[in-house]
Amino acid sequence: MVQEVLLDVREMVPPEPLEKALAAIDDLGLGRYLCLIHRREPCALLPRLPNLNCAYWIACDKDGRCEVYIWREGDETSRRAIEAKVGRPMTRKSAG
Repeated sequence: MVQEVLLDVREMVPPEPLEKALAAIDDLGLGRYLCLIHRREPCALLPRLPNLNCAYWIACDKDGRCEVYIWREGDETSRRAIEAKVGRPMTRKSAG
């Protein structure tokens, strides 16, 4: 069974969103992905993902609110669960 870890950092001030996201990513394993809700694209986080062996996909609305889905590279179960949640195939962004 796939587990989503939901982390809403919209009301946090830096560097707390980055710290919380990195802690949540550290706990990811196969079948577990992170849905990070942010008030903007998390520019400080994205460059770190290659070293963490993670892939990601971002959906931002016109107001700048972003949902960032992060999972371990090679975890196809989580990737498929994210696609089912968002209701369409995603163009995966590999962090590497």
